[in-house]
Amino acid sequence: MAADEVRKLVRGSSLELEDKISLFLSLRVQELQKAGLASEVADQQALIPVLAADMKRKAGNNETKTDAAWNAAAKGQIEGNRTTALTTSDDRYTGIKGGQKFDEVHELVHICSGAGGESALHNWKLQMNEGAINFFAEKVAPLLGITVVDRYITETKVVKKLVQLIGPTGPTKLYAATFKV
Repeated sequence: MAADEVRKLVRGSSLELEDKISLFLSLRVQELQKAGLASEVADQQALIPVLAADMKRKAGNNETKTDAAWNAAAKGQIEGNRTTALTTSDDRYTGIKGGQKFDEVHELVHICSGAGGESALHNWKLQMNEGAINFFAEKVAPLLGITVVDRYITETKVVKKLVQLIGPTGPTKLYAATFKV
């Protein structure tokens, strides 16, 4: 289903706006799953060079880190987050064969949020970006029959509290900030 078709389907439904957002994102995630953007690696250690190469590519020629330094940075991120998947700046998803399906959903929601999986919030604060992406991944996963796994616990807690403080329009305002509506 093409993105325009997904938008029409969601617009035409009688669901509340927050539920439309979750439905829209779940349909976009399904579309991305079929788009051939994914690759698999054997284990968490095999994710490290994928992320390191992407970090180096994003930094460009002005960065003087060694490959060992890029690998160390990537290792810290992957092991620190206990992730089984990641998004690279070319909008590709790489996951561990047999990894957590929730991590795939989280990464595909990243791809929905902006080029290279970086939402507008990413430029403001990385932790806010991860919390917002995870907030929406937690809403999308059940619609896809996927069990939610705790990821970015502190970041997600902060975002949930912020949404709660805003009130009933909190989720839609977070969606607008995250997905540049």
